[in-house]
Amino acid sequence: MSQSKDLITIATFLNPWDAHILRGLLESEDIPACLASEHVVWLNWQWSMAMGGVDLRVPYAAQDRAKEVLEQYRQGDYAAALQAATDAEFGAAEQADACPHCGSRDISSSNTNPGMLSALGIYLFLGVIVPQPKAIKCRACGHSLKELADDARKS
Repeated sequence: MSQSKDLITIATFLNPWDAHILRGLLESEDIPACLASEHVVWLNWQWSMAMGGVDLRVPYAAQDRAKEVLEQYRQGDYAAALQAATDAEFGAAEQADACPHCGSRDISSSNTNPGMLSALGIYLFLGVIVPQPKAIKCRACGHSLKELADDARKS
């Protein structure tokens, strides 16, 4: 793989992050891959289109398998498998359709908590984004998600 004539470009990206994600996907499937023109795009992103973007290259012998993997990625096969594995490992997503305590579908979520102003201040002064958890509350019975989790632990 040391000679560039043994490599073939199978995809081109304007954003180097996308190219790195798919390079990692190919490598996780035991397909060696590398990027070309990446550093020029990082250095001056305005030149990305003029340079033709970042090329994702694989050995000529592995191009068919690499194209299959990229097509599966574009169709969402990997995202579906990841979601299924995550659900199997951690259960369904925490976004409840109904309150587990009373069964009501009248639930609300908001970011209104005391830490929101401090998070905004940190962002304005330091430029660091501090994630804020959503508060999920049932309007029918008044239980919050934290209270429901505490009730489950007690029983």
